[in-house]
Order: sequence, then C-alpha cells, then structure tokens
Amino acid sequence: MLMLLSNEQKKKRVDDAQSILDEYDTERNDLLDKLLTIAHLFYNPTDSGAVQLTQNNLDMTLDWCRFSNLLMPIFDEAADKVTQLFPESGKVVMAKVDCDRESSVATRFHITKYPTLKLEDPIKEYNGLAELTTLDTNKRIIIGYFDNKEQAQYNVFRRVASNLKDDCLFYVGFGDASKQMHPPGEPIIVFRPDLKRSNDMDETFEGDINNFDELHGWRRNVFPW
Repeated sequence: MLMLLSNEQKKKRVDDAQSILDEYDTERNDLLDKLLTIAHLFYNPTDSGAVQLTQNNLDMTLDWCRFSNLLMPIFDEAADKVTQLFPESGKVVMAKVDCDRESSVATRFHITKYPTLKLEDPIKEYNGLAELTTLDTNKRIIIGYFDNKEQAQYNVFRRVASNLKDDCLFYVGFGDASKQMHPPGEPIIVFRPDLKRSNDMDETFEGDINNFDELHGWRRNVFPW
C-alpha cells in the first residue's frame, strides 16, 4: 500500500534526518577536539611521526569492530591535524595497532574492549625531593632535575625515556621541586640501580645531555643487562 505524505510530513522527516546528521557531526567534532586537546597537553617524543606502531601511544582497534571502524577516520583526521600543528619529526606521536595481529601488545596493556585509547607518558613528575625517598628500591630508576619543561635538554630526556621505558622507570622534577639538586640552568640526570642487582650508589650522567645518542647509550654502562 502506497502512503502519500503531506508536504508538512515530508518536511518533518527531512528535518528529523538532518537533526540526526547534525548530532553525528557534533559528536564527531567533539571527539576530534578531545583528541587534539590530548595531543596538545601530552606528547611523547620519539624518532617517528604519526605511524602504525606496535608499541608507544596506541589506539587499540580491531578491523571487525564496528566502533573501531567508526573511530578510525576521526583518529586519522586528528593525526593529520596533529602533524600540521607539530611538524617537527617525532614531537607528537599518534599511533594505532590491530589487536588481532598484535595480541601481545593488547595483553601487555590489558586491552579487553575495542576501541581503546591509550595515553602513554613514560615519565612521572615528582613534586618534592621527599617523594624520591619512597620510590621502589627494586626498580631501576633514572631521575631528571630540570629548571622547566621548556629546556632543550628535557626534550632529549623525554626521547630517551620513550625508548627505554621498558628498561627502567623515569622521574623528573622542575623548579622548586628540584632546584636543590642542580645549579640554575644546568640540569642533572641520575641513575639509581635496583637493590636486587646492585649495591652501587646513585650515578650522575657526566656526558652531554643535549646529545641524544650519548644519553641513550649511557644505559649500556649503567644497566647493561
């Protein structure tokens, strides 16, 4: 049976359809704004840009997951915009992983629902020297004492932390939280061994903190295993 609609009914249906589309666009733009906000607030410098990865900052997805497929173009668009906002190679990384193909990654990050967004910052910030006395003595730890986050040496420190976050824990302090531990304008980085493997005292990095390769290579001396 053919049902004829009045002009008013047709207009209402068109308006309802447009309302649904507008609501979808609003939710999509809200999610995109949130992803961009996260990229502004937190960044994880490495030697790569926004790429397909199996580690680091991961967008946990599955090809067969409907919601992952809905998120994918929004996440990719956010990655493109982040690349425009941060053109320096490796300053911000937005990456994704297929949890079917990279099951070990999904297990490591306890991913059981899809999609999952993960923000990984390898460095924990302390607010006072007293906090450093309560750190786990059975973990290998690298501690940075800096004036502020804008120091060029801190960007090098972050890159090293991104590469070595599976080998040891990284902590950092700025301003009043660390000023007793270093001269103004001269950041210091210290390695603290875990007591299960070593009875050595804290060791201070004596090389050039501006040199990524030198600071990264320091690990072969302070924790070669």
